[in-house]
Amino acid sequence: MAIVGLWIRLKMEDTPAYREVAATDTVEKLPLVRAIKEYPKEIAYVLAFSTLTGVVFYIVSGYFVTFLTINVGIPQTTALLTTVVAYSPFLVAAPLFGLLSDRVGRKPVLYLGSATLAVLSVPAFFIAQGTSLGSAILAQALLVLGLSITGAGMAVTQAEMFPTRLSPARLMGPP
Repeated sequence: MAIVGLWIRLKMEDTPAYREVAATDTVEKLPLVRAIKEYPKEIAYVLAFSTLTGVVFYIVSGYFVTFLTINVGIPQTTALLTTVVAYSPFLVAAPLFGLLSDRVGRKPVLYLGSATLAVLSVPAFFIAQGTSLGSAILAQALLVLGLSITGAGMAVTQAEMFPTRLSPARLMGPP
């Protein structure tokens, strides 16, 4: 998968904005160093939102199967299937919340997603302790809803936080 991703990245053309910056020779040679010096708050936001969505993703994708198997007594295969079912709405919700973030702005949607995760995390675990498959799916779906909201515009938001001369695709070093 990494090889395919690298191949795609190497075949992609740069954006017109980046080509314009590159033509004027104002692309940073060490963009990561510059970003750390000039944009520490933005880097903190990127780390915070990435951590939030990453932790919740792994709770639902990994830990919930163990939780349902050990604490609730649902067979492991069934617990895995509940996770697949709970993630299904993400396919529809994420693009819709992405459109919403295009219309109302990134901040309100990220705050909504973060608040949704904060408010629904504890109730999700209480609901998951029910003995039905429906409660297992609902509990995970509540967390996936928050992921759908925060994750929808996350990559775009992170890219928009930095000027084109720092091109986030090149933060690890010179092109």
